[in-house]
Amino acid sequence: MRQLKSSLIVLSLCSLFGLAAACGDEGGTDTPGGPAACTAGEFGDCVMADGASGVRRCVDGAWGACSLTLCKTANENVVCNTSCGSTGTQTCGADNQWGLCITAEICNGVDDDCNNQVDEGLSQICYCGLSEGQQTCTQGVWSPCSAGSENTPEVCDGADNDCDGFIDEDVTQICYCGNTEGTEKCIGANQWGPCSAGSGNNAEICNGIDDDCNGTIDEDLGEQTCGVGACKTSVAACVQGQVPDCTPLAPQVEECGDQIDNDCNGTVDETCACTPGAMEECGTNVGECSVGTWTCDANGTWGECSGATSSEEVCDGKDNDCNGEIDDGNPGGGAECGSDTGGCSKGVETCAGGEIVCQGGQQGTDEVCDGVDNDCSGVADDNLDQDQWEANDSCGTARDLGTVQENAGSLPFTATLYKDGGVDSDWYKIMTDELNDIIPPCGFSLDDVCYVFEITLQSPAGENLDFCVYGQECGGDQYCADDEGTGGGDQVVIGWAGIWGDLVGVLSDDRTFLVEVKPHSGTVNSCEAYSLSFNFYDAGCPDDQGNCPWE
Repeated sequence: MRQLKSSLIVLSLCSLFGLAAACGDEGGTDTPGGPAACTAGEFGDCVMADGASGVRRCVDGAWGACSLTLCKTANENVVCNTSCGSTGTQTCGADNQWGLCITAEICNGVDDDCNNQVDEGLSQICYCGLSEGQQTCTQGVWSPCSAGSENTPEVCDGADNDCDGFIDEDVTQICYCGNTEGTEKCIGANQWGPCSAGSGNNAEICNGIDDDCNGTIDEDLGEQTCGVGACKTSVAACVQGQVPDCTPLAPQVEECGDQIDNDCNGTVDETCACTPGAMEECGTNVGECSVGTWTCDANGTWGECSGATSSEEVCDGKDNDCNGEIDDGNPGGGAECGSDTGGCSKGVETCAGGEIVCQGGQQGTDEVCDGVDNDCSGVADDNLDQDQWEANDSCGTARDLGTVQENAGSLPFTATLYKDGGVDSDWYKIMTDELNDIIPPCGFSLDDVCYVFEITLQSPAGENLDFCVYGQECGGDQYCADDEGTGGGDQVVIGWAGIWGDLVGVLSDDRTFLVEVKPHSGTVNSCEAYSLSFNFYDAGCPDDQGNCPWE
């Protein structure tokens, strides 16, 4: 006998079709087997014989022994006690076994990592001001920083000896220029600045010191000059040991023809555009423009261009402003255009090909069944062409799929739940066609064959569809299931004790069923195709009491 699949709904169609007299007593429904104690591979909490909490694993539908080494969640970390009494961490491995309890050594005078050594190999970076050093741990105590300490006096060595964030600050020493005593300041590691008393080998600089030790301070330093053109000026190079600021004279308006850089920009007579009295062609004959003439005035400036033509750029496919480019600068454009309703987004009015057009954004397209407002009408999936199976969205308009014959294999069928502004519901009608057996399969009684009708729904991936099977007419008993689109499909299976032989419609087991496919409650279909398949076959003979295998 053929085994029935999961989600089996077995009923006696004798009462469904009013054939109790022909079929005998009605049988009950049942699913073979019982619930397993647990799911294979599942982990659960348990209690050891001594009361400790443990974990057990389900093997072949039964719980295994309670264990302290098993764990439920891979990569889970828990606090634990190491073999030497310190606190550590252990991790649940990929094989659901607890790993070793481990911890790192810290500077505390204790053997944290249980290797019979205390504070081994511990060091860290330390600082003295801006200098970096090292310190090590011994018996729970960090050693002094190798970079120094704040109690060390600053010396001229390029290091922050006193740890105040400054290097070689305020370090000076006595120096001499002749018989004159002075001081010099540290300017780097073992490097000293000039002696305040001067040096016979030094050139004189502006600092209020007799640098060359000749008895005269800041002598023969000359002048400094600043500025260009008419703004150029000179001042003494040194005044009372300080270099004074040199400020250029104020610039004037450039005068054409005097050969002086009046405005002090480094160029002479740059305002003279032309020679007074000269005449030249002006303007341009590029694009839509024409040239004219102009005359140079007494100030070296060109006068008005007479006879030339030009205009502002407009969107007409011409170079109106005569700069060599047509419709440049998007003349007449820039305004927002289009729609941002539905799947559309607004664009910008743009001059293209001598006309203002709407560019950018997303313009409307023909509506398709995809849950998007493609034509930007404000309603998604409206004004759609009907799909090939419409209209079959009510029981009264169910589409006739013909017959599925006994023991003839699967009858496959593919269709789409089509959204035309709402939620669709597809109805189909199909008949189970009994074979006209010549030889009785189970003896010579009339009520001696068990029939099974399977209806399987395969939803689109990720989509949840319901389907219901009705017997004989609209509004009758219904048997429903739903498929969540995970790839396995779902079934409604109907079985009944039938009558041997199809005597030209008399005492026939031919049955008509109505099938409804619709979105699961609270979901919206996506227009992806679903598939139905139908199988009708005999499932063997009744037992001595006339019951089919499922009764």
